[in-house]
Amino acid sequence: MSDKLAKYPNLKKGVPFKKGSSGNPAGRPKKIPELEKLLANVLGEEKNGMTAAEAILRSLIIKAIKGDVRAAEVLLARGYGLPKQNINIDNEVTVVFTRDNASTKYKP
Repeated sequence: MSDKLAKYPNLKKGVPFKKGSSGNPAGRPKKIPELEKLLANVLGEEKNGMTAAEAILRSLIIKAIKGDVRAAEVLLARGYGLPKQNINIDNEVTVVFTRDNASTKYKP
């Protein structure tokens, strides 16, 4: 950090933005509403008695039945959600207090 301070003299340590101003004033970029409408229209269009979304789903089902594991994973993940993952943590934490690092301010 000291290298950056030497390189950029106007950079203040620990104060990236002025008080009251955001680092991202415009926020997250907005979605393109035309694209969402277009996608909804295309997926909702009927052709041969079914919508495009239904045709995609039917195609995925056929692929999964034929043994395409990725198609089966997509169907199961969208239909039932991804499986929960359990994480086991078996670590011990040892805290050692010495006179050098013990705080005199803490009083229970």
